Amino acid sequence: MKIVSKIMICLVAAIICMGATSCKKDTTIRYNNTTMGNVEGNTFISDQGNIFNVVEQDKSCKGDLMTLKRAYIMCDILNKTEGGLDNEYDVRLNAMAQVTTKDILSPGTDIEEEKLKEDPINIEYLWISGGYINMFVTFPAKADSKTAHMINLIQKESEKGYTFRLTHNAYGEIIENGNIAEFVMAGGYASFPISKLIQENEALIRIEWTWYKTIGSGISQETELLGVEGTYRRDGFEHTPKELNARTLAIIK
Repeated sequence: MKIVSKIMICLVAAIICMGATSCKKDTTIRYNNTTMGNVEGNTFISDQGNIFNVVEQDKSCKGDLMTLKRAYIMCDILNKTEGGLDNEYDVRLNAMAQVTTKDILSPGTDIEEEKLKEDPINIEYLWISGGYINMFVTFPAKADSKTAHMINLIQKESEKGYTFRLTHNAYGEIIENGNIAEFVMAGGYASFPISKLIQENEALIRIEWTWYKTIGSGISQETELLGVEGTYRRDGFEHTPKELNARTLAIIK
């Protein structure tokens, strides 16, 4: 079983000059900008198509963005890059999270049993941008566990539009027989490329997943099938959540 370490997302508050006459003039274009995108070469290309050059990194934000393939970041846009393109900017990186990227599995193909497991998982945030279905998922994991959880998005046969089922293999880390006290809620970001799969300019899509039934503010050991429907537009862009999720992130595979 693949062993991985958990990472903690670093979040920092931006310090904004309030315009007092004694303050140095603030030329920052935008504070606390959040976006998802891909790392290409030595630059970050946001799903909106903007080019971000990291010229500063807050000391509270650990790691190297350039070592990732896809990431969700929070940054301050400082200025347009001198001599750069119209959509190219210098930024201060305040926080980042790695994004797991996986292809959507097609129906009718041989899919390994471990990828079909439907242990409970919840989608907290879901949006489409950059040609991807993006989500932040959460699931129970045993405290201090080193087990990597597996997720996949599988296309299902559908009479209308496109239907996808999110699967989750917890490798035995599931709530049962009153063992809920052994678990913490962990999660991570994931992206699934969709632009090559859906050729239409507009299409109905549905995403389904299995999660625990809620009891008041808690959860029970019973599960239920949840789903959400929406319209995919090839030329559309849906903004990401306004801030990175601050819970402990488990690496997912």
